[in-house]
Amino acid sequence: MIDITAYDNRSTEDLKNELIVLHNILARKSTRLNTLELKLLYAVLSKVRTRDENNIVKLKKSDLCEVLGIDKTNSNKLREWFKKVAHKSWVEFDGKNEEEWKDGFLVIDSSSDRHHVYVGLNRTFVPLLVELEKHFTSFYLDNIGHFKSKNSIILYQNLKSWFKREYMVTHKKYSLDELKKMFEIGPGEYMVKRGKNKERVVFDTFTFKARTLDVAVREINADVIKSGMKIGNIETIKRGGFVWGYDIEYSLFDKEGRIWDPER
Repeated sequence: MIDITAYDNRSTEDLKNELIVLHNILARKSTRLNTLELKLLYAVLSKVRTRDENNIVKLKKSDLCEVLGIDKTNSNKLREWFKKVAHKSWVEFDGKNEEEWKDGFLVIDSSSDRHHVYVGLNRTFVPLLVELEKHFTSFYLDNIGHFKSKNSIILYQNLKSWFKREYMVTHKKYSLDELKKMFEIGPGEYMVKRGKNKERVVFDTFTFKARTLDVAVREINADVIKSGMKIGNIETIKRGGFVWGYDIEYSLFDKEGRIWDPER
């Protein structure tokens, strides 16, 4: 049986693999969460260290409304939104063979009073969520709260997880296949007919990049102080005359607008 909580008895590699699985679930679009629901989930995860002895995190309704960009008079909708977040927070971990697995919901319940929402976390996965925050992407809700595109959140979280803190600038290469999976592009999307008689069906990389990657980059770069990230040059990588992917250059910034400096 897989025991997610038994870190003392698990190898470093096992823990790392589990963290990668959970990170990918949260950082990619495959969770089926929309932009609003994703922000709510990150709001919960950002408070995981402040949970009480029953693994319940406490969030101010006023703060949630500000993050979501909604009027406080609409706070009554939070109940339905947290219900959807709980339903979509299911995670799955495979064991060493098909007979071993560990599945469950990250968010198991929610309640409310006049000023706060209380969200219960599954105790099985709480230690893993704490480790995730320490080893991979930190959940800076202030950085992503103003994003309107879910692709912006996805790209931001993914780039942040790959940032090399020993350098001021990091380069991350993505193949087209990786980006299509990350942005959850279906098999038939962005396919166009080319050739004199329209006999060839090819992937339209120009339109794909314009509607996904470029939109996310513009939103991240629109306010470097808020996002804490600036994406620089994006180099197109070609192989055999065709676009293979992109090399993205980016840096992190603090609240004062200063670029991350490992020597500071």
